[in-house]
Amino acid sequence: MVKAADAAVSVSDDQGKETKTIKTNIKSKKEKKKKERVLSKAQAEYEAKKAARRAVIFKVPVDLAKLGHEAASKAAHESRITRELEKRARRTSRLASIPLETARDLHERALAGAAEAQARIREIRAMQKTGESKQERGSERSKEESSL
Repeated sequence: MVKAADAAVSVSDDQGKETKTIKTNIKSKKEKKKKERVLSKAQAEYEAKKAARRAVIFKVPVDLAKLGHEAASKAAHESRITRELEKRARRTSRLASIPLETARDLHERALAGAAEAQARIREIRAMQKTGESKQERGSERSKEESSL
């Protein structure tokens, strides 16, 4: 009997360069049948309740939770990263007085590893720590001009 195994196949072009690697999962007939079986009514109810609990825990739609733990946790993780990125972008937008889209783009580039974007974000945060912002600096300048 053949057990489930992962196999990797490398494909080469004419010049002998490896172009891509294809991963496959070899399964036995028994394992394939196990996936295709129909659940009993009690088992189907249990699976539905379990999916509903998973949906509440991970805060994902029930249809996604029915796909399993890994799919639900991955979707929850990705949505959490998106929410955190949006939160940081709103804060940066407010501090630097720049449009939200620009701040979001800045944070996406920083997340991808762009050094100049990371440096700009650090600069904006440093302005916050010192209590400066563009609006405050602008209002200070207008006060100085009005007093002259």
